[in-house]
Amino acid sequence: MQLSKDCLDCTFVNDSELCYEVFVAWNCYKLFFSKECRDCTDSYFLQDCVGLTNCYGCMNLRSKSYCMFNEQYTKEEYAKILEKKKEQIKHGKIEELKKEFKDFALKQINKYAYIQKSIRGTGNYLVNVKNCISCFHGYDAENCKYGLHVWRDAREVMDGSTVGRGAELIYESINTGIKAYNIKFGIQNWNGNNDLTYSEACSASSNLFGCISLSHKQYCILNKQYTEEEYEELVPRVIKQMNDMPYMDKMGRVYKYGEFFPTEISQYGYNETPAYDHFPLSKKEALMQGFSWKDQEEKNVTIGGEIIRCSHQGKCVDHCTVGFKIIQAERDFYERMGLPIPTLCPNCRHYERLNQRNPLKIWHRKCMKSGCTNEFETSYAPERPEIIYCESCYNSEVA
Repeated sequence: MQLSKDCLDCTFVNDSELCYEVFVAWNCYKLFFSKECRDCTDSYFLQDCVGLTNCYGCMNLRSKSYCMFNEQYTKEEYAKILEKKKEQIKHGKIEELKKEFKDFALKQINKYAYIQKSIRGTGNYLVNVKNCISCFHGYDAENCKYGLHVWRDAREVMDGSTVGRGAELIYESINTGIKAYNIKFGIQNWNGNNDLTYSEACSASSNLFGCISLSHKQYCILNKQYTEEEYEELVPRVIKQMNDMPYMDKMGRVYKYGEFFPTEISQYGYNETPAYDHFPLSKKEALMQGFSWKDQEEKNVTIGGEIIRCSHQGKCVDHCTVGFKIIQAERDFYERMGLPIPTLCPNCRHYERLNQRNPLKIWHRKCMKSGCTNEFETSYAPERPEIIYCESCYNSEVA
């Protein structure tokens, strides 16, 4: 979440407050069980809505108040019906209400991608971007390709994940930004770095190769200090050796200079990493591709007192904690918002939210409106049941 406060169980929520179970939103206040919304207030179960106030169960609406399932009501009528819905929420009937809204949403049209105020962008969840191709969850970015969460003035980024705040010329790097420049094959390099290669957790440094956890340093190789002349002479030799004597993993994959770190040296199983969140594999599939796997541990949790039993009881594949606690700040939030205590542990709730989004993949498809011949790139797979429209057809019915 970016610039948001007092929000629980939300993902990719920006400039928002007092939201619960919201996935992808900008500038929202007291929004619950919703996704893909902007400028919405005091509403429940919304999807792809903008500028709504006091609405319930709506999709594809703009600048409306007192609507329920896209039907207009008076303020008094709406308040009467909403009170019954809120009682259902308070008494834990949320799954029934989610199904009710899902059934309604399947009958509505969907824009091929959530892309707004953008020029030449493909992927999904893009706002105010230019020339961002195959990117997901990006805003205020330019000239990026194959990026996840490229944001806040990210420029010239390829194969980057969580890159922003003035980052430029970033390649195959994770968690990089704040005036970072020319970073290749890096991890968690923040705060004024430039010209880093194969380095991790460095800050305010420049001209580093294969370094970790350095601050205010320059001309270092494997954390050893060199003069500028020595550094400029040694780095090409190191690169040559990486190409002449490349690392080969147990699957026979060759890693020369220009490849990211080998997956087999990771200390974590595939299903313990964000890779599993974005590109889920079964244990068999992961092992066949050379990844390690962490079997879910059988937990002996004593339920009672402050420990609440997760309704999955450890029988899912989502690293269920079996039991979980609710801290006082959470209790205060639920009571203030008229919400029940969750029945799932935080891990299971996390994966339920992720299941709401489209995959980080795109397919070439045609508009489903009769008579339209427009084609586009979309993250809605062809076999899915949703009705998918191109931008012009969508705007003709929604905007």
